[in-house]
Amino acid sequence: MVSMSRLWDFTGSDSKPDLNRLYKRPRIDYRVSEYVFTYIDKHILQEMDILQKGEYRICLSMVIPDKDGYDECFDDNPYDTETAIYYPVQANRTSLGEKYIEINIMCYSSQWNETIKPKEYAGLIYDMLGSYLTVYHKKITKEFMDKVKKKMTYGIIEKYKFPAPFYRQRYVLDGGLAVRIDGKLKPADISGKYLEHYGM
Repeated sequence: MVSMSRLWDFTGSDSKPDLNRLYKRPRIDYRVSEYVFTYIDKHILQEMDILQKGEYRICLSMVIPDKDGYDECFDDNPYDTETAIYYPVQANRTSLGEKYIEINIMCYSSQWNETIKPKEYAGLIYDMLGSYLTVYHKKITKEFMDKVKKKMTYGIIEKYKFPAPFYRQRYVLDGGLAVRIDGKLKPADISGKYLEHYGM
């Protein structure tokens, strides 16, 4: 079984919540990323018997790079471009006696913003998943992933409301975030700030 979540990093260089970064997150329905994974699963993973047994938890982490560029060193990835750096990490985990594989796929890209369209967003999500598969499953190449990507249709994706309302975005931390103020942890009202800014 595979479950998937989306994480939007809106902390500044001081590691504190930055509302300007929060407002720049893609206003895309969470079902778009699920559709992209379903497409890859149907046309690639099932045929190659990949991610079909056991439990996998995928987190798609989206980050706007700092003005100075990428402040971390990453391994080269076949998907890296001048506007995007991909960094997939896989680890075995156990929680409450239950074993699962945690897959965190980070994408540092200047293309992430509040105006990115569903089709462009879906393309980046596809590449994020491809950046993981080409590193951890050597029989899958970028050339093969690109070939399958060209056949993906966008009719379903473009039926979802854009911009998506807050409740349809479903990013990690939308339910609340604890921040340290004057040495004490206090809740930060992410939804309230976001809804106040966009009105939806």
